[in-house]
Amino acid sequence: MPNSPEERREICVLHAQQIKTVEDKVGSIESKVSDIHKIICGNGKMGVCGKVDIMWGVGIFVISGLGLSVGALIWEMIKN
Repeated sequence: MPNSPEERREICVLHAQQIKTVEDKVGSIESKVSDIHKIICGNGKMGVCGKVDIMWGVGIFVISGLGLSVGALIWEMIKN
């Protein structure tokens, strides 16, 4: 426990510096989270989630088309 006012003042300055460092880190984390949110949800434009949904739809369409084509080819080979 500090006894003199000078010791208390030094401890207060040290604590103020630590609090400022923590506040800076929290601000940095908040900006990073905000950037990640913009990437995922988009910022007025299409985000990653929308693009992934479109890619899944296109992928299912292409795979089903290829599957039907290959199935038809195999059917013709077996039938003849």
